[in-house]
Amino acid sequence: MRKRRGDGEGEVFQPTYTENRLKRRTKVWHIRYRDANGHRVREATGSEDRRVALAVLRDRLDAVEKGRPTGRVVEGTTVGDLCSFVVNDYTEKERKSLGRLHESLAHIKGFFGEDAKAKCVDTASISAYKAQRKRQEAANGTINRELSALRRGFRLAKRARRVAYVPDFELLPEGKRRTGFFEPDQFQAVLEQLPVDLKPVAGFAYISGWRVDSEITTRTWAHVDFENGFVRLEPGETKNGEGRSFPFTPELRALLERQRERTVALEKATGKIIPWVFWRLKGLGVREDGQQTRGFYKAWRSACRRAGVPGRLRHDFRRTAVMNLELAGVLRSTAMDFVGHKTESIYRRYAIPNVVALRQGAEKLAALHASQREAPAPPKVVSIGTKRG
Repeated sequence: MRKRRGDGEGEVFQPTYTENRLKRRTKVWHIRYRDANGHRVREATGSEDRRVALAVLRDRLDAVEKGRPTGRVVEGTTVGDLCSFVVNDYTEKERKSLGRLHESLAHIKGFFGEDAKAKCVDTASISAYKAQRKRQEAANGTINRELSALRRGFRLAKRARRVAYVPDFELLPEGKRRTGFFEPDQFQAVLEQLPVDLKPVAGFAYISGWRVDSEITTRTWAHVDFENGFVRLEPGETKNGEGRSFPFTPELRALLERQRERTVALEKATGKIIPWVFWRLKGLGVREDGQQTRGFYKAWRSACRRAGVPGRLRHDFRRTAVMNLELAGVLRSTAMDFVGHKTESIYRRYAIPNVVALRQGAEKLAALHASQREAPAPPKVVSIGTKRG
């Protein structure tokens, strides 16, 4: 039984098989058609209803006419396959946020199911996902990052002709960007509440504005040049892939020299080499003394709460460093090199206002007000009337 649609041609049929020397037909209907490349495709519909088989054939022929991928490969693509596409893409491009991606995909697979068919993910199910994550009190930005990962998986799968279409992903509105930064007294209050092994990390972040997890706690003593006065980040270690250096200030040199003295003392006590600039001891939950500092979210949150500034992020150090560079009058191009901002538009997001321009404006306004107060009052004008005769 043949079914024509446009320029395409297909067939629905029930294959025969031999049983006890008798030919019989299967109950399940099959379809046969040619794909966009002219290859003959045969496919079981899984249905015993001929009308269902015809509908599947029409869908396949319609996809062929419109140049969309179709067939068993497309039908078999799962949510787990979409997630694998994204992970492979991040791994190939050496994206720094691979760990965050796995967290996002865990929520995606937990809701949709890793073995769920990708074709079943539609606008309605995406809306249901957003509603569930809102009930779990996830922030809009978090939900958007998770949905963006799934959308990326669809786009990669479509490029590989593993899905026919990408559903509509309407993201949630996000709040204003955080604008927090540390005043000097706030930083000192938090510093006093941090464990002794975390104080140098916070001090380095306050001065440099470097990212804590990927750029500060990953430093080894091989990256510290005491002779020339620089701390280095090698190419490939930064978010934009470019290396950079931060010159010693007197405070930074003193901090690193104290940390070096602590490291040498621990090496003598333990009899082993400690390559890390910033390390922690057993008492802070690591396996052995001198392990690299990692993940101190709880300690940070507790210190901020005790210091009277709850809810502060370690990323606020980055905004603080940019603010201090602006206040110091450092050239913007130099400041961007210090903190690793590749474009001025990104830098301006961290320079909360242009504090130098504002300060200069306030000084000019104050000078005007002062000159107005000091100026002599204009003489009074007395009108002399004429007597009429």
